[in-house]
Amino acid sequence: NLPKKGEDIINELKRMEKPPESMISAMINHAVSGAIHHLQKRKFMPHGFRHSMMVHICREIKGQAEVYRLVNLAKTEALERLAKAQSGDEQLVDQSIKRFRTNRRKLRMQHSRIPNRTKLLLKAVQVLNESAMRLLNSASDDTLDYEDSTTPDNLIIIGGDILSRGLTI
Repeated sequence: NLPKKGEDIINELKRMEKPPESMISAMINHAVSGAIHHLQKRKFMPHGFRHSMMVHICREIKGQAEVYRLVNLAKTEALERLAKAQSGDEQLVDQSIKRFRTNRRKLRMQHSRIPNRTKLLLKAVQVLNESAMRLLNSASDDTLDYEDSTTPDNLIIIGGDILSRGLTI
């Protein structure tokens, strides 16, 4: 749990030497869901072929730079855990795959199968390796335009108010 005040949040983020387990879990979920998204294309894909993860933790720009640092560390840790899962059990990865399988069965009865574990893990590693990180705030020159052909297929987007104003669910 982060403090309420912006400056206190920034200080707390700076003190973190490693990302929280929840951030690593979110990164693994991004990789697994991206693998499913790319391996099982649907006829109608309302959000297109791109796959994005959005991280909105701190409104303050200095805090977002710290979140960027932590997300980078989480990405590295998630890649290590995905590699470990290829040769055996890895709890966070196994939980993620199980959750996607369970949800798929509940939500898409006719299309409930997901790729086998080996294929899924290989693609998840590829998705995470190819996920470009973008920092969307007024101090960054990064942009996000899904219509631009140079926009990467897999993205990790970090931001605050600019990001949250552009997010529609």
